[in-house]
Amino acid sequence: MSKINILEVIFTSNNEINILYPVIIEDENEMILIDCGYPNFLELIEDTAVRDGINIKNYLK
Repeated sequence: MSKINILEVIFTSNNEINILYPVIIEDENEMILIDCGYPNFLELIEDTAVRDGINIKNYLK
């Protein structure tokens, strides 16, 4: 069964608070990240996923 996780990634750009909503679709074998944000955002997405209880680090290569 697939699970859809919507993350709320909060970041600051040009002194303004912004929110990005990437989506992680996962099943027992795979995890797909939709909308990776901007360059160098992966760590911020990882931290948000972990905060939300999603174990993204097992899928990173």
